Amino acid sequence: YLVAPLIPRTQVPSAVEPVADLSAIWTAEEHRDQMLVDTWGQPDGISWGNNMRFGTGVGMLDFNHKLGLAAPSATFPMLLLHDPEDGIVPFGPNGALETEDHPEREVVRMEGGLHDLLSNQPEKVSKLI
Repeated sequence: YLVAPLIPRTQVPSAVEPVADLSAIWTAEEHRDQMLVDTWGQPDGISWGNNMRFGTGVGMLDFNHKLGLAAPSATFPMLLLHDPEDGIVPFGPNGALETEDHPEREVVRMEGGLHDLLSNQPEKVSKLI
């Protein structure tokens, strides 16, 4: 009982938070430098600037799990852009969608895009969507 209320308010330790390595998100050094100054409480800062909270992480994992279960039976068009080498969100479950025969489903491997595809490959993302 004591642990459950604590978890949503506790941050993931840096040792297990892959986002602590900004080079896993952005290819451009200028984007990584901007993140260092874009922290809540700083002038014009809008990012959280800290590690993800456990509750947020658990919620995202739960959402991704449910999405993975529902995606194969989806009847609407689906476009998934993902770097197989993304160090933040594993590609594994998304790769399974590549093998399914669905006329309106496309998985695009965005090699070199890392985690922030829109910042790292804006022209390619814009063209695909």
